[in-house]
Amino acid sequence: NLFGDLQIACLPSASDKQIIKDVKKIIELSSSIDFDPLSIDDGREKKLRAVAHRQGQKKFRNEVLQAYQFKCAFTKCDVEQVLQAAHIVPYNGSKTNNIRNGILLRSDIHDLYDMFFISINPNNYEIVLSTFLKGSYLNYLDCQKISLPEMLNEYPDKQVLEWHYNQFQRLNSR
Repeated sequence: NLFGDLQIACLPSASDKQIIKDVKKIIELSSSIDFDPLSIDDGREKKLRAVAHRQGQKKFRNEVLQAYQFKCAFTKCDVEQVLQAAHIVPYNGSKTNNIRNGILLRSDIHDLYDMFFISINPNNYEIVLSTFLKGSYLNYLDCQKISLPEMLNEYPDKQVLEWHYNQFQRLNSR
């Protein structure tokens, strides 16, 4: 009698039966999906090709690293692994790999810069934050001057800074 009561107690409840039914249905449906891992394109290959097409990128990065003494122009971060040679006017062939179109930025700052959430006032080299970044962990950067290269001929070109700043203002005035 005791064994029979225990057996009954271990039987699946109505909700357990529904879950089992649903799991069986999911397994049945998933087995009907054509999935062949050998037919998936390797996205890494495409990415590597895109990087290879950026001729002169390594030279540009090295020049920008040297000019900014291996420190982010905004934060002074000196961890080389997270520093990126950013284009002020976006990359558009080897001619845009000019030191005067480059600035050394920490990777998170670079992303925000490329999305026009942060810019540089070309008149005084001060950092300008969008309203979206005000009050964020980057708030301390607002109105701070960027670190500039020692050599005047390596300074960011005022015209390219102006182009970026105008895009920033246009997108952030909405």
